[in-house]
Amino acid sequence: MADSPPTGTAEMKAGGSDVIAALGWPVTQPAEVPTVMAQGEETNAEVESEEAPTQTKGAHENLAEAVATAVPVSSQGSLVGDVADVHADNRDESTADKPSENTDDQATAGDNQTASMNGDDKQLSTTGSKFKDLLIDDFPGVCERLEQSHRLCDRLRIMLEERANVERSYAASLERLARKAKEAVVTPNAAIPGSETASSAFEGYIGSVMHRAEQSRQLAGDLAGEVVPSLGGTLKQHGQVYQRIRVDGMKLAASLQEQYRLHDETVLRYDDAAQRADHLMRDLAADTTHDPSSRLRLAVTAAEAARLASGCEEDYRKAVHKVNTERQRFVVHMDIIMDALQDMEVKRERCFKDALRKTLVYDAAWIRNVEYDLNQAIPGAEAVDPEGDTGQFARDRYAKRAQAIKGGVGRATLLEKVEVLPWLRLQQSLHPSKERPDPPEESNGSAGEESRAATVSQCDEFIESVWTGAAAPDDSKELVDGLRDYTVRMEFCKKLRSKAHRKAVLEGGMTSLLALAKTCGVALDLADQQMDGETAGQIAGVSLRISAVKEDGKRHSLMQELYYHPIWSRVMIWEDILLWAIANSCMDEQKKRAGWPEGDPADEPYMVSISNFGEILLHYGVQANNGRDLVVRCIARMEEPLGRGALDDVKATLLNSLAIAEVKEAQPATTPPSEEEKAGGKEEEKQDKCENAHTSNDAAREDVFA
Repeated sequence: MADSPPTGTAEMKAGGSDVIAALGWPVTQPAEVPTVMAQGEETNAEVESEEAPTQTKGAHENLAEAVATAVPVSSQGSLVGDVADVHADNRDESTADKPSENTDDQATAGDNQTASMNGDDKQLSTTGSKFKDLLIDDFPGVCERLEQSHRLCDRLRIMLEERANVERSYAASLERLARKAKEAVVTPNAAIPGSETASSAFEGYIGSVMHRAEQSRQLAGDLAGEVVPSLGGTLKQHGQVYQRIRVDGMKLAASLQEQYRLHDETVLRYDDAAQRADHLMRDLAADTTHDPSSRLRLAVTAAEAARLASGCEEDYRKAVHKVNTERQRFVVHMDIIMDALQDMEVKRERCFKDALRKTLVYDAAWIRNVEYDLNQAIPGAEAVDPEGDTGQFARDRYAKRAQAIKGGVGRATLLEKVEVLPWLRLQQSLHPSKERPDPPEESNGSAGEESRAATVSQCDEFIESVWTGAAAPDDSKELVDGLRDYTVRMEFCKKLRSKAHRKAVLEGGMTSLLALAKTCGVALDLADQQMDGETAGQIAGVSLRISAVKEDGKRHSLMQELYYHPIWSRVMIWEDILLWAIANSCMDEQKKRAGWPEGDPADEPYMVSISNFGEILLHYGVQANNGRDLVVRCIARMEEPLGRGALDDVKATLLNSLAIAEVKEAQPATTPPSEEEKAGGKEEEKQDKCENAHTSNDAAREDVFA
């Protein structure tokens, strides 16, 4: 070479300034060149404090703010403390190394660089390439990007350390180091989309190293004293912060995925329970066996399934609430984490860029005879675009995932909002290709047979004659054979309930009432033989509403005529009646859920239900204590498959109806007796006899119940 390199430190730095001026770079002292994030930005802030008093905060202050919001409270204190400690150390370091002189050219260069960086920020914001907007649900991909960037910076740090040692030896050692670094870093896996500028700059720098063997000893002191410590400090600080953020991010993503998994399991369990209840109710509605025992078992099973579906529906609502809550928490925290990671990535690439620039500045200052090599390396280093690389990576990653995932990525996939749906809509979304049959209508499945159709027609004629007053007590004989059929009895009770709903007082008086009581007694006899609690419950419910006016003007109900029937003394019949009432109450929820046609609310007082069971029980002479024991026993029987407490609301309604009926029974009659009642002594004696018989029958029935 024509010129020998400067030997003194002042000489070398002055010579380096001349070379830089010749290359068209801003003339700066080596200590004033923008350094890596851990040191350079703080140094520039202090050097330019006189001319630019409104300098923005240092990189470590911004990082501390981002990390303080990104890390949970449990670990925030130690993490932010680490950032603050590193920031304080770097401030002391930069203060100690602060040069004594500044020039107008240096201030102008710093202002130009700040304006350029601000322009890049504006361009990035307008193009929309933030991690939190495009990759909020791709946390592993972002982590992979940061880890690769960290490895690239770490390889540069290792290279500069080894180079500082090798520079003290021979040129051959320096060439061997360059080849080693190239083989270790430039691999097929390292060249990913979004890092072209940094990789190409690194390659150009390796080429320049091959020609600097003769100046290795002088350059080693500058590299080992300024570039390597700042780069290593940044990598160490970022590594600690990144590991903590990564743990929190993985926990957030895993927690959200777990909530989605639990939600999906709850949806399937709810659908299975609702379908089973629906199928059982359909089987009950379409049952043609006419076996009361099997129908009762089927009704109890359907009621149990309906209550189980109600519990699953509540679990489903809770699962939807949990997944939406977790989703909101995920968005809030992951937005902060993504901002911190993107800020960390940009600053690390700035650190990478600053390290390369400083190294190249030192190279230009010490090796003037390799100017042609620097002219090739400098454009590559200047071409490093941290914001552009980061934004390009986000866009490339987004486009790649958009091709792999149908429907796009981002908030439309992992963060899709979940709402509570009615079971019908939920079933359609789970089984879109499955056609659901219409709910069955209330009809007589076997009424098409001629014999049954004839009997049902006779029942209709008989009921019409009862209400018009044309019925005779012997008319029920023709219905005895037909009422042996369970279906006919149900149709008879249905017609009777419908007629009583329209008009409860018989126009034919006691004659019609006795004829109707005789027919109902026949139906109760047959129900007693077949253990048909459903028929008994239907007649018991309507008997309280149907009445006739006696000759003395008093009303006489159908219940008073049926009161002494032996079926009311059978505990098992009352248990069956109560089980039917509980089953119907449970199945009403599933009918509403499945869209079954609703019954007439006005018919409820004419049927046995959990709300009027206590009134019917006490009217037929059962004591309240025995009624409560019956309720507890039947509820326990129903709760065995559903679990303890599953029917607490039904139990409370039954016990409340018993208490209300007991209070009404205990209240004395407030209507004063008429003159005819006072004069009719014989009638009072007959009434006393009836009451005594009623009491004795009650006592006998209580013994049976006990």
